[in-house]
Amino acid sequence: GQATCAGGVCMLALSVPVASFVTRDPDRDRDMRAVTRAAQHPMVQVGGALRQQADESLAGVLRIDFAGATVELPDVRVRLAHHWRSVEAAGRFDVSLRAFDIPPPALLGIPVEDAVSIEFQLTLRRG
Repeated sequence: GQATCAGGVCMLALSVPVASFVTRDPDRDRDMRAVTRAAQHPMVQVGGALRQQADESLAGVLRIDFAGATVELPDVRVRLAHHWRSVEAAGRFDVSLRAFDIPPPALLGIPVEDAVSIEFQLTLRRG
């Protein structure tokens, strides 16, 4: 992926292969790839514009293209830790499975929550 920052605004563009989402359960991973239509939509695309905040964090709108649907998240916050040759970016946001036209899975016939929490940590190298 790539992030470019100028004038207090950072533009983010990143792609993640759906096949890289793995758990300790190969059957669950196979089912997840089927439900998310990974064969037709093998990549998750994330993009957006994040504005620098007074506390040096970033906040703004992210757009996620996943499983053939696009969802905008209006208030994503990203914490930053600056290092000599890199920046660590970390945050968390919640998404709805139904927003991506994905039925929530069931455990023993009981549906689980529609909301999924995504936590992320990225290392952005300067250069």
